[in-house]
This record gives sequence, structure tokens and C-alpha cells, in this order.
Amino acid sequence: FHRVVWNLTYDPPLALFGEESGSGGGGGPRAPSVPPGKYRVTLRAGDRTQSVTLDVVADPRSHASEADFREQTRAALEARDLVTEVNQEINQISALRQQLETLEYVLLSNPKNDSYGQMFEQARTLQQTLDRIEEPLYNRGAANDSKAYLHHLSALHDRSLRLLGAIASGYAQRPTEASLEELAVLKRQAAEQEKRFDDFARKDLATFNHAAAAAGVSQLFVPGVQ
Repeated sequence: FHRVVWNLTYDPPLALFGEESGSGGGGGPRAPSVPPGKYRVTLRAGDRTQSVTLDVVADPRSHASEADFREQTRAALEARDLVTEVNQEINQISALRQQLETLEYVLLSNPKNDSYGQMFEQARTLQQTLDRIEEPLYNRGAANDSKAYLHHLSALHDRSLRLLGAIASGYAQRPTEASLEELAVLKRQAAEQEKRFDDFARKDLATFNHAAAAAGVSQLFVPGVQ
């Protein structure tokens, strides 16, 4: 006998590496709640499938309208997707940084190889460029600093998470105009950051990989970037 429990939420946003996704109970970014309505639940086991219809009803103590639920859900899903977009870029940067650190270690282990020395300097330059791209996105020092939030409230990652929580936390509460305006601003900033990173991958990273291939060292790969 197996029991599956649905917590009446949509899928949560993509989590950062090492961070567990969840529904807001301390297990990672918050997942928006589903509005009242009919939902089809399907269970698959091997080649067998069974589906049932599930009714999610509104809290009888609430006087919220269907429009209230609809507007909150729409904004919450937009904010969730924004967090996913930002976290995906941070994860890509983290993956690239790990490769760079490994490569730098390999290059330093062969100090007599002139081409390795040149590649090491190029790798350090690439890392510095990557740090500048990440700075508006995420404060890596926050994990070891309990008061880092006092100095890094403007990081796009933190602002997006706070906005998702503000929009999704109340029951059937329409987002405020201020929240919608901030959502629009953060989406524009995220798009600008995404373009900046894509340009980096297509130009700086491609140039580095061309030199790495000529020097006979490992090239770098960023998941999700063609």
C-alpha cells in the first residue's frame, strides 16, 4: 500500500545547486499554491495508468473572488519562472566556475609548460569576467555571513525570491501594484543579465576554448548554452 500526498502547489522554481526545492517550509524556494478548481491526478506504474478528478475548494471562511485567485496565481507563476531563470543562470555560472578551478589546478601543476602558463592567465581573466557577471545576480558570501543580507539586498536572486514570497504567501490576495511593478522591473533586469551571460558564452568562452584546444587542455562547457 502506497500513499501519495499532494500539497496543492504548482512545481517550485528551480533550486540552486545544493539547495532543496520545496513549498516554502524551509526546503528551498516557495511553490505557488493552486487556485480552487478541478484537477486531474494520474498515477502511472509500469504500463498501468489510473486517473481521478480532484476538486480543490476554496476556504469557506474566505470571501475572495475567482478573479482574486486568478490574478494571484498568474503573478505567482510569473515570479516563480523569474526565480527559475535567475537560478538557472547562477547554476550555469557555478558549473563553469568549478571547471575553471579544476583547470587552473591542472595548469599550475605544469609550471614549465609555457602554453599552460598562458592558459592559466587566460583562465584567471575569464574567472574575473564571470565574477563581474554574477555580482548583480547573487551574493556567494551570504552562505557564510548571517548578516550578508544587510549589504546585498539588491542582488537579483534575493529580490526575486522575496517578491515570490510576497505574492504567493497570502491566501487569494491580489498582488499589489507595487509588486507588479517590481516584477516587471526584475524581469527586464533578468533578461539583460541573461543576454550578458549569453554574450560571454558565445564570445569570451568560445575564444578561450579555441585557445585551450590549441594548447591541448580541456575545454569548458556550460550546461544549457549552445
